[in-house]
Amino acid sequence: MTEIIAAACAFAPSREAARALIPAMSDEAAHLRRGRAVELAALRGLGVDPHIGGAADLRPGLDRLGKGGALDGGSLFAIAETLRVVERLQGELVRGGPLLSTVGIELAPLRGVRSQLERAVGADGTLSDSASPILGGLRAHLRSALERLRSRLEGLAHAKAYSPYLQDAIVTLRNGRYVLPVRAEAKSKVAGIVHDTSATGQTIWIEPLEVVELGNALREAEAAVGAEEARILSALSGVVAREGEVLRRNLEIGR
Repeated sequence: MTEIIAAACAFAPSREAARALIPAMSDEAAHLRRGRAVELAALRGLGVDPHIGGAADLRPGLDRLGKGGALDGGSLFAIAETLRVVERLQGELVRGGPLLSTVGIELAPLRGVRSQLERAVGADGTLSDSASPILGGLRAHLRSALERLRSRLEGLAHAKAYSPYLQDAIVTLRNGRYVLPVRAEAKSKVAGIVHDTSATGQTIWIEPLEVVELGNALREAEAAVGAEEARILSALSGVVAREGEVLRRNLEIGR
């Protein structure tokens, strides 16, 4: 019977709780279960259907935080969404009888934590420009550095001094650097740094010397953005870690 109940549960903690069900061993426990079931039926009769749809199993992430790790944006957004479910569920349960209201009151929506996460992390798990006072500016600088580099390379790709020696007048990326595809026999005609060679050996991807400085500036801008994003994720992970026990308790109550 417990396996049938578990199979109907989409939430992993709920499946585990279903499998662990045993008959009530006391009149008090049986009375509590019956009372909650009666109150839940009455609440549904009012058109309210408390459920945990949208919640995520946060335990793997909390375990990672417990070992000193950090969470990515997707995991942080899942926590925010789960806290949204907790707040909704709490509001629904406190509309029920005294037994369900007691359960609802025990839930902790952690509105401050959720607000921090929602301001910083989008639904796709990426950090918003406003996640910190400087991230937006760093990203704007990165876009500008990329535009300058690509514009310069595209100009070279169509310039008479370069175009005769290229396989195609395109700008591409090799090993993290923006390059031009030079015909192997014309390698000596394009002064620059070789970053890759095609499997056939007919094409050599070269970063012209005159754009190396722009390429370096782009890498520095990328590093600055990456460092700030890592700092933000670490800080947000710390906020979540400090509420780890509360989040686990919510999962225990809500399952």
